[in-house]
Amino acid sequence: LQACQIPHPRQPSSQFPGSNLRPDMVVEREHDRLFLDVRTVLPTAATYVAQAADTAGAAAQKAEQEKISKYSDLCAADGNSFLPLVVEEGGRLGKDFDTYLWKLTQNMDDHRDAQGFHTYWRQRIARCTMEAVTR
Repeated sequence: LQACQIPHPRQPSSQFPGSNLRPDMVVEREHDRLFLDVRTVLPTAATYVAQAADTAGAAAQKAEQEKISKYSDLCAADGNSFLPLVVEEGGRLGKDFDTYLWKLTQNMDDHRDAQGFHTYWRQRIARCTMEAVTR
């Protein structure tokens, strides 16, 4: 987000009164706010391994749905939106995250190399994820 010059306060507090949920970031948009919450998921975890063995990205997809079920109603109640930013242990992005990243690249002022920007950030996110896992 910072690379696209989009302001995004991290871990905003008191967004959902009466709830313990706290999103990782919020993006102020023209007509609403977009709440973002990050999750790294292990496809080899017992909850995901059966589906992940058969379908690439299954762990990320299931984790996206889990995040959406937690946050969507709270966000929608105030006319806002929610987006889960899910990354699998090996670096695969969840579909929602990858789609959002692609939209960011398309909206850049200088989008001559949108594909290169998109690829760079996918690789950088994957690398950071793998480094964190190896610690």
